[in-house]
Amino acid sequence: MQVHIDFETQSLVSVKDTGAWVYSRHPSTSILCVAYCVSDGAVDVYSSDWVGGNLELHGLALNDEIIFTAHNAAFENVSGKILWWRNTILPLSRL
Repeated sequence: MQVHIDFETQSLVSVKDTGAWVYSRHPSTSILCVAYCVSDGAVDVYSSDWVGGNLELHGLALNDEIIFTAHNAAFENVSGKILWWRNTILPLSRL
């Protein structure tokens, strides 16, 4: 099963200048929203106040059988780890 995911973020620093890891760890960086869909299902969009409470998406991140796809998978993975999944980083085999 695949999950297509996209984090939209904001920060006082530029991801182009600092790189994804530093950008995601900067205190001013936050998630505006996350959009995702499971396989070819409907796209769900959650604002920042709901992202951390999305148990379905968190469960998918913990399921080793789920493959995540994204336009910029490395950035999405770092954003998820630092800003939302908190200490859960997806192995490259799942991206």
